[in-house]
Amino acid sequence: GDGRLAGRVTSLDVEPEFIDAANRRLHAANVRNVTLENVDAVRDFKANEAYDVMVVTGAVYELPPQWRGFVKPGGRIVALVGESPAQRAMLFTRAGEVWNEESLFETDLPYLRHAEQPARFSL
Repeated sequence: GDGRLAGRVTSLDVEPEFIDAANRRLHAANVRNVTLENVDAVRDFKANEAYDVMVVTGAVYELPPQWRGFVKPGGRIVALVGESPAQRAMLFTRAGEVWNEESLFETDLPYLRHAEQPARFSL
């Protein structure tokens, strides 16, 4: 994404080398409004503020419930949700305490760590 389109951007990644590479690119491009955090977005991230928009760039089997608390009323979450190979790009819009969900298109991407579909018992 382009951090210049936002007042501030917080970007999370569980892989420290991705954070290091992104920091170098942002510094070289003189982008100063992006904060990078090396954290597991599914299990460990704690938001210190509510966001206007949350964009999830890896798939989740289902939207982690705590993520809904990271978004302001009127805010949006764009996430790739569902069971591979028939995941859906979804737009979740918060209207007060009610959430509207809109399916945008089908896709199939790797799951975020700790957000894959549950194992199924099979014979």
